[in-house]
Amino acid sequence: MPLRFALVGGGKISQTHIRAATLSGRATLAAGCFSRDAAKNAAVAGQYSVPAERTYPDFETMARAEAQRADRPDFVVVTTPNASHFDACRAFMAQGFPVVCDKPLTTGADKADELAALASSLHLACMTSYTFLGAPGVRALRALYDSGRFGKAFFLTLKYLRGARLNDVMGDPHSVWRFEPDLSGRAGAVGDLGSHLESLARCVAGPLDSVLARLVREPNGIALDATASVLFTTAGGLDGSMQIGQLACGHENEVELELWCERGSLSWSFASPDSVRVHHADGRSESIAAGEWGSALADVPIDPDPYVTCFQRLYEAYFAALDGAPADGRPWFPTFADGAAGVHFIDACVDSHEQGNRWVRVGSPADGGR
Repeated sequence: MPLRFALVGGGKISQTHIRAATLSGRATLAAGCFSRDAAKNAAVAGQYSVPAERTYPDFETMARAEAQRADRPDFVVVTTPNASHFDACRAFMAQGFPVVCDKPLTTGADKADELAALASSLHLACMTSYTFLGAPGVRALRALYDSGRFGKAFFLTLKYLRGARLNDVMGDPHSVWRFEPDLSGRAGAVGDLGSHLESLARCVAGPLDSVLARLVREPNGIALDATASVLFTTAGGLDGSMQIGQLACGHENEVELELWCERGSLSWSFASPDSVRVHHADGRSESIAAGEWGSALADVPIDPDPYVTCFQRLYEAYFAALDGAPADGRPWFPTFADGAAGVHFIDACVDSHEQGNRWVRVGSPADGGR
């Protein structure tokens, strides 16, 4: 029997989550709050065949009502703007629902730590949807490095460039919620795109220790950063850098990372998400296919859109956890603890910029912050 899920949110990213979660037939959308506008809420519900009695005006009402149903959802997806993530997640977790939340998990590290602690204390499987961690090449790159063939790494560089929102910002800087503090929080591009790079860096090289960030709040008088340059060190002593551009016209989801090592380098790009590019010290280069990402993907149809496919792979791993598969036998997915680590990174970047671009330690859920 398919898993049932509910969803809070109604934007483009919500549609991606729904497609990714339902493509394999292992889950079905049963309830939702898609907009506070009644007409839009009903229209989206009709689009996905969600019955009127399970279409709610707000997430608080939905959490209470769905908790009482015999056919209550097996998990809830939260895809609202950042500022409401904390309240929505906590409302459903308090009713015993596992939650999938889009990144960043919250708009502040204290709140993110609270959600991670709540998930742990209630024994709820909760996922933060870091899209690109669903790409097989990322895990394969880490495995290649761990093999020792390339020696010790000495630098990690990452970038995420996109520019599709430039026209909107130039038309009206208040029309794009990602640059509005009331909806996005303290960070713009660092929170939206940089959180992805932090998750990739942590996957490849372990937790980040310190950052030095320069944020640019241009063009057209936007309130939050659209561009950022971040230097970082990891807890293991590796140096690295990030280049982040939210309004870089001509780029769209251009995500890349390179790990420079003693005997060559390893690189991954979202343009080829299922492979790793290997550059040997003697000048040879080769592309290595990542292979099957995990047993949960066996016989699962893959979406032609690689962005949706990354989400789908995360969901298949998440479904295995909900189905009770042994932890040592199921694919990995990013938890709320991972999401909290990402929010600590965002806060550290903003702190660094506001304190004159100095080095700032990155806190973690384990130590309660910086």
